[in-house]
Amino acid sequence: MSNMAAASGMVYFFLPYTAISLLIYYVALRRKRSSDTKAGKSREVLVVTAHPDDECMFFAPTILQLVQEANTKVNLLCLSTGNYYNHGEVRTKELIASCFTLGLQDAENINVLNDERLKDGQEEEWDTDVIGHHVLQSVKKHNINMIVTFDASGVSGHKNHIACYTAVRNMVGSGKLKKGTKLYFLQSVSIWRKYLIFLDIPFSILLSRHMFLTPPWNMWKSQRAMFAHASQLTWYRLLYIIFSRYMTVNGYHKKSVH
Repeated sequence: MSNMAAASGMVYFFLPYTAISLLIYYVALRRKRSSDTKAGKSREVLVVTAHPDDECMFFAPTILQLVQEANTKVNLLCLSTGNYYNHGEVRTKELIASCFTLGLQDAENINVLNDERLKDGQEEEWDTDVIGHHVLQSVKKHNINMIVTFDASGVSGHKNHIACYTAVRNMVGSGKLKKGTKLYFLQSVSIWRKYLIFLDIPFSILLSRHMFLTPPWNMWKSQRAMFAHASQLTWYRLLYIIFSRYMTVNGYHKKSVH
């Protein structure tokens, strides 16, 4: 009886919480759509990632929303070909296909580096000065005024992800970014929040002042972008596609260069 009571209690909690999450999801999307229609300053955005598939595994909600906004152009800088298993050429092609699905239709706005100093690997220590050099080149080329990348924990703790954050922060400290540049660092969350899908949205709204959402009618684009990375589709990646909140919502720490 105690097990049945516990199960009933879980159901009575889960169903209302799911309904509340869906309602908050709907209201948040309405507010986002309303704010997107307002005229604003043009934005040249640079999304800085470490590997092919980062753009859709972690940043899909951000990219999908930004490419639909007026006066906004999105550029991607991927710092490696993901050549850990010698699949760099294949993974580069997969990244381009993924980006096209997410709405980056111009190959000129997609830059995948093949720099021997930035080798893919959890144990590889990337030189943040080298990263900063490449980021600065893209900033100058595209007249960037908004940079999106990982935070200090790198979502998964991957050293290459964390190096992206460190390099951008170092650029701020050394005065290499122009005043007014907006920096968005993707918030890492605890493991139990990471796999809550849309059920994490109430927490995201409470804990993130800056947020990007994937609407239900665009969810297939996030998933299709992931499926473009066929060489990476292990069983646990399939579970990630289904359950990860990063396919639905991105929360950010926002900084401005002064």
